[in-house]
Amino acid sequence: MSNRLHTVTPVVLSSTMSSRVPGCSVYLKMENQQLSGSFKLRGIGYHAQQAVERGASHLVMASGGNAGLALSCAAKILAVPCTVVVPVTTAEPILHSLKLDGARVIVSGGFGVHGDDYNSATKRALEEAKNPKSAYIHAYDHPEIWEGHSTIIEELEEQLPCKPEVLVVAVGGAGLLCGILSGLQKIGPKTVGACSLEGPGMVSSCSLEGSETLSSCSLDGPWTFYFIVDSVAKSLGARMVCSQALQWAFQFKVLSEVVTDAEAVSSCLQFADDQRVLVEPACGAALSAVYYGTICRLQEQGYLQMKSTNPIVVVIVCGGSGVSLQLLQNWEKSTGIVQTDAVHSNNSHD
Repeated sequence: MSNRLHTVTPVVLSSTMSSRVPGCSVYLKMENQQLSGSFKLRGIGYHAQQAVERGASHLVMASGGNAGLALSCAAKILAVPCTVVVPVTTAEPILHSLKLDGARVIVSGGFGVHGDDYNSATKRALEEAKNPKSAYIHAYDHPEIWEGHSTIIEELEEQLPCKPEVLVVAVGGAGLLCGILSGLQKIGPKTVGACSLEGPGMVSSCSLEGSETLSSCSLDGPWTFYFIVDSVAKSLGARMVCSQALQWAFQFKVLSEVVTDAEAVSSCLQFADDQRVLVEPACGAALSAVYYGTICRLQEQGYLQMKSTNPIVVVIVCGGSGVSLQLLQNWEKSTGIVQTDAVHSNNSHD
């Protein structure tokens, strides 16, 4: 992908997290280091870039979080104006960041008019995009977005010593998941290592309590995916999953897991201790697969069967800008996390 707007992010081997999955090496794909703060710059940046090449001179989106920040960042790089319609509940720091990037921000809501949730904000954004020179950019559900996200797989091929056996991926609307699957389809019979795409595989779906999960599906495939739909993390609060994700999910075995709000937030806190990095609870939900022993449990139950002698687990650290030290402390209190929690027992650092 030439003239990309995103950056190639590092892959970090975490000895601390590896110690929680005995016999495995846990690598972190640090998407939090994208210019916009999350992986979303990959897909939204590419989609915006293609829209401009097709003649658009104004970009429009409905988003109250990381997708909007990715668009405002992309629009700034592309030197085109953009409008982001946000729900009335959007946090002030997000509004501030959008405006710093030069975005026109419409806070539309109240009394059920527009913007009181994502769906109504979308209606207003579609109205804004009716101009022939405007392009509506979806937050996650578009093939060009998935194409942009698929570059994660291309980079992992180059960065890892061998094929990973488990990918840990957080899912809200499933744009990232679609990108990962799209990347694997492009690889064809190859994988990161010399193994073929033929053979048993697994996709795991995990949710925060109170949220919906992807349905269980099955087919063959050699990679393992662990994806998460979250209720407390606002950046994973999509109303529905990409239909393409549901279609592609039939190519893999799917296992659903549930992550509590406390586990997601606690994992953010532990990750801050281990890696000195702040991430949103959406990302914490993915991290909990390591911190709360889900991968180990699935191995013990026979759902995960590692093939190599030193299997690689990759956690996509999706990032997110809706986090601060104060917010983490507030979430810690609101979820009732206590410092004696088992996840805090390991105080070593990478």
